Amino acid sequence: MRYGPVSSVERVSLYQLLPRASFVGCGNVWVRAITADSRAVQAGDVCAVVSDPLGDGSRHAVEAVARGAVALIVQRPIADAPVPQCIVADVRAAYARICQALAGFPARALRIAGVTGTNGKTTTTWLIRSILRSAGHSCGVLGTIEYDDTRTRVPASLTTPDAAVLAAGLQRMRDHEARYAAIEISSHALDQSRAAGVELSAAVVTNVTHDHLDYHGDLERYRAAKARILELCRPDAIVVFDASDPGACEVVRSAEGGWPLVGVELVDALDRSGFGMAGPHWKAPGSVPVRAVNDGKVAGGPLSGVRPKHLMRARVLQQSLDGVVFELHDGHVECLVRWSLLGAHNVFNAAAAAAVARHWGISWEAIVAGLQEAEAVPGRLERVDGGGPIPVVVDYAHTEDALRKCLQALRPVTPGRLLCVFGAGGDRDREKRPGLARAAQRADVPVVTSDNPRSEPPERIIAEIMAGFDPDGPPPHVEVDRGAAIRWAIDQARPGDCVVIAGKGHETYQIVGEDRRPFDDRQVAREALAEAGLLGNEPAGPTLASRPAAPHVAASPRHE
Repeated sequence: MRYGPVSSVERVSLYQLLPRASFVGCGNVWVRAITADSRAVQAGDVCAVVSDPLGDGSRHAVEAVARGAVALIVQRPIADAPVPQCIVADVRAAYARICQALAGFPARALRIAGVTGTNGKTTTTWLIRSILRSAGHSCGVLGTIEYDDTRTRVPASLTTPDAAVLAAGLQRMRDHEARYAAIEISSHALDQSRAAGVELSAAVVTNVTHDHLDYHGDLERYRAAKARILELCRPDAIVVFDASDPGACEVVRSAEGGWPLVGVELVDALDRSGFGMAGPHWKAPGSVPVRAVNDGKVAGGPLSGVRPKHLMRARVLQQSLDGVVFELHDGHVECLVRWSLLGAHNVFNAAAAAAVARHWGISWEAIVAGLQEAEAVPGRLERVDGGGPIPVVVDYAHTEDALRKCLQALRPVTPGRLLCVFGAGGDRDREKRPGLARAAQRADVPVVTSDNPRSEPPERIIAEIMAGFDPDGPPPHVEVDRGAAIRWAIDQARPGDCVVIAGKGHETYQIVGEDRRPFDDRQVAREALAEAGLLGNEPAGPTLASRPAAPHVAASPRHE
């Protein structure tokens, strides 16, 4: 990606922007346009040369110069380079900062919530956007499903885009007079410093469980990458985290004493600790039930060794396949929320979004309204049966933790059997495949199939999944063809049962070898339901509000 033609700053001095840099062949480098891809260089550009895993990047430097690069940003000097060189400790971080500088550091004009974690990032950012809109503010989103600059919504290419795309997206938000943004920041992006130069006024760590170990190597490095979100926080930021998740607690431990920690905690429906027992009854300004409580604090102690300054607690009161009723409580105010999202884990996402909004001074009335009016997130516990007799739910769950939570969400609202269709992506973390089987055994009928096999034989992926099943648990059904597996599960279902199709969510393709083939779990399920006479009349893709939802858009492969 190249950044420069739409920059709001004519040129940037690297001597001023990168005071610790040194220079070879010059005393300063002025940047008007920059790229980190030597193939994209145009005459007059500066090229950030990221070293090869086994080399020094000299091959890319030669190509960049041949294409017209006037200077190079490198980690080590490249001998005989005919253009000036700027030497930095971290080329990726320097590149990202330069992109932000060319954009005029748009993050400084925005209040930005950065959301990281293994699961829940997309839903949390969408809920933050909905709350801000309810309060009368425009809020952009950059994440797994789409990039929304408040005027245009386009399909995402990566969960967190390249530094140039990120800078351009934030610049457009600022130019469109947005004042808020919610962005997903993946562990890959944090490790690669794509967001360097972005300043967060809130960081959210949803949870940190097993994922992407094919990239990071082990869980310790994965957590360390997640913890780098703290490097982006402004001095006046808050850090919101899942107080019940050991991984999230470990990530935010280093923030203690630096930024206020806000722990989000789900409590049992029968647990009244921390919820107001006395005081006014529910009052409803308009149609929003909010009441003051008397305690002025939230009960709770240190969780996993981390003591948050504040707790945002949530308590689920009712669940059904039509939605959830829950309470939120911050120690001062208690509110009641009724919405159509499924699952207690989505209630956590709502509480995290509410904590960010309160930090930004948003009223509780706007928070409740924003949660209740939020758009349904495509492919996140999305019902696709049109209200028919057999509930069919599509979810993006592709980790053990996410699949377990997905099934836990559906179990209490399913009187019959749970049938779960799932697989694992090829050329990705092989260690998590048996874990997916362990999670899937919470279903009555696990159905193992292909996900995005990529270059791996799907039979080998399935064999590695099968190794995780307990022989004493429900026997899995195996069907390599994903479409056939979905149709088989729907054919087996009876009234009272629920079919969940996990792993791909909003994706509209399947990657087999080098081919990206059209494939949408939702469409396949609807076709199977229609053929069986089980498809209801409700429109596909229902939203949680009268406001029309954005069209479903395709997203990238799960690189991160």
